[in-house]
Amino acid sequence: MRSLSLFAVPVVFVIACVGSESSTPTASPDAGVGTGDSGGGSPDGSSPVDSSTPVVDAADGAGPWTPAQLGGLALWLDGDAATSNVNGTVDVWTDKSANHTNATTANASQKPLLQTGGSAINGHQALRFDGATSFFTIADGASLRFTQSFVIEVVFRHAAATASEDLPIFSKQTDTVLNNPKGPVLLIASSLSSPYPSYMEAVVGAGAFIDTEKNTGFTAGTHRARMAWNLGTMTLSTQLDKGVVASAVENNVTGLDAVGHDVLIGKDLNSNFLKADLAEIVVITGATIADADVTTLQGFLDTKYGL
Repeated sequence: MRSLSLFAVPVVFVIACVGSESSTPTASPDAGVGTGDSGGGSPDGSSPVDSSTPVVDAADGAGPWTPAQLGGLALWLDGDAATSNVNGTVDVWTDKSANHTNATTANASQKPLLQTGGSAINGHQALRFDGATSFFTIADGASLRFTQSFVIEVVFRHAAATASEDLPIFSKQTDTVLNNPKGPVLLIASSLSSPYPSYMEAVVGAGAFIDTEKNTGFTAGTHRARMAWNLGTMTLSTQLDKGVVASAVENNVTGLDAVGHDVLIGKDLNSNFLKADLAEIVVITGATIADADVTTLQGFLDTKYGL
């Protein structure tokens, strides 16, 4: 994994260590993740996402489409579902999926600050993680043990980096040992150095990671990120905004379910903390995941947050 918490050497040397045959990204246009064979995208993710089309429930026309209509919805954290305390912080982020695996914290110093009004994102609430102490925990459970294919979609707002940063958004890993975590991890990283001053990184196992590079660094603004794992082809992919999808085949991945390990939102086991505003996290799992579902979900998020 190329992130700063797990590698003590520069990016270019890490790639040499883990082997270029499994961790060199290949690019394809923004589309589905190739985990299913039905819907609006091809298995290699070659169809564009059209987020300009209003997202509606085409089945019965009863009302707007929401992630609740996704088959295999494992987790749905929506900033609009968060309620603040009298001091503006949040101690429970309600899971809107049928699993009700809420993200919680009982420690006052760990509670993120709810962003409303002028601090909201396109009129929708977000939770501000301070990069120092704030994070949430979701107790380990069957719905978050990824034994099949999965997709994680995230909307976040990140200020331009002022220092090298390793900022975990979603982490369910089994180990803190250098270069040896198992389980899904999605993070933002900024190295402030050439050739890639910032990137999204997705991890599924020891030495099994993929990055979406952003040569210009992160701008202060709102972004959509995606991490996906196709169990059938052992393909890991990640995407930032509406750019290309980077992907790689990662063989011999084990321990991805991370049994007995909680999900951390805004922190990893190496005590790296997220410094960003999280607006929404949606996770879907299944033996196959239709590209059409991913395309619809992306369109929903892009429309909602003005992306």
